[in-house]
Amino acid sequence: KLAAILKRSALVVTWHEVWRGYWNKYLGSLGVVGEFMEKTILLGISDRVIAVSDQTKDDLVRLGVRPEKISIVPNGIDYQHIQKIRPAKEKSDIFYLGRLIKPKNIDVLLRAIALLKEDFPDIKVKIAGDGPERGQLERLSKTLDIGKNVEFLGFIENFDDVTALMKSSKIFVIPSTQEGGASIVAQEANASGLPVIAVDHPLGIDKKLIREETNGFFVKLDPVAIAEKVKLLLSDTRMLKELSLRSMKVAKNWDWEKVVGRLEEVYLSCLYPRV
Repeated sequence: KLAAILKRSALVVTWHEVWRGYWNKYLGSLGVVGEFMEKTILLGISDRVIAVSDQTKDDLVRLGVRPEKISIVPNGIDYQHIQKIRPAKEKSDIFYLGRLIKPKNIDVLLRAIALLKEDFPDIKVKIAGDGPERGQLERLSKTLDIGKNVEFLGFIENFDDVTALMKSSKIFVIPSTQEGGASIVAQEANASGLPVIAVDHPLGIDKKLIREETNGFFVKLDPVAIAEKVKLLLSDTRMLKELSLRSMKVAKNWDWEKVVGRLEEVYLSCLYPRV
């Protein structure tokens, strides 16, 4: 803020997620420091706040930020580059990409796979990512007798490699209950032609990011609910194809070329009143 004052410029802050009470879980007794910094930056020193989703904006307003101070600009993705990547040779039915931590609820996904195996005995699931829950999840997959159906890929560093795997799949499932509204990986999944099945949760993916029966579905955090939507898509190839095309169409709106234009509008709106 001091630099902004010295330069006689506005301070614009982009906010991805309001943690609310999660600061205490993340930092323990120091959580109060995180909450203080969050409120100080948002309420005290910023001239304009960019929220990456409607959900983030609503959280900011509840925190005390004036609505007129907030502009919504979604996260951008390299849509054009994603279209150039060729799918991997090895196919799968379901793909997940993200950290393997408790709020991502991958155990619920695995239990859904166990249910789906009754109708789709050869169902293939690829889980890309690493984290403290990996060992426990691998053991759970064996306990559920889906060890041959689920492949844990670990962390994949190269963007093109993981995107190729995503593009060779059919459905992206993200049972996370902590996304803060925005989800770049869900946006990239749509750009790859995968409809997204997400969990309806206050801290999950924004309801305006996934449009029901357009680029995905919202379900309860429940193995049966997830399994039902996956079964619906795997059983209806026509619907799956339609949602794949719609997903890519929706994802075009998140291309960096369009997002940068919206960011420029926000910055210029701060600049010109000071000229």
